[in-house]
Amino acid sequence: MKPLRDHAWLSEMTGLNAGHIHVLVCRKQIPHVRLGGRTVRFDEDEIAKWIESGRVAIQEKKKP
Repeated sequence: MKPLRDHAWLSEMTGLNAGHIHVLVCRKQIPHVRLGGRTVRFDEDEIAKWIESGRVAIQEKKKP
């Protein structure tokens, strides 16, 4: 099992600030593990899947 990562890692990886990460956690919009009261950690593989699931494909413009 890979070690779980903290908010600082997630912020550096995604460019999201700590406040936004907190909102995503509270809204249960990002995969996370709660270790006791306020301690939240993130699994690298789950975060990679979460990022991939949000990918939007670019559509080619039709030529006239």
